[in-house]
Amino acid sequence: MSKKHLVLRLNYEKKYHLRKIYNFTFHNFLMKPPICFICHKRFDIEKGGLVYFKLKLSDIEWKKKMEREGMVGHPPYAEWFCEEHYDKAKNLSHLTKAEALKQF
Repeated sequence: MSKKHLVLRLNYEKKYHLRKIYNFTFHNFLMKPPICFICHKRFDIEKGGLVYFKLKLSDIEWKKKMEREGMVGHPPYAEWFCEEHYDKAKNLSHLTKAEALKQF
């Protein structure tokens, strides 16, 4: 491998590595803590949970983008609910998030 190719390869690997670090750090920062979407109360995850709602077209596109780019983050179609609101949210999970939240 020539010196020029070696330098190009090292620069590529450095940029790729930095991109992976950025994606990991940035999206871990965006992970939502367990705070109820309805009453905004922070809670222990054993006393509530994360509810995944029916996907919209934009949610499917988001999911594909995240998989394609190797990124992680809190899905736009999922929300945390405390134990007071969790059962109702779970029962409405067959709806999109917007449709379900109109019923609270």
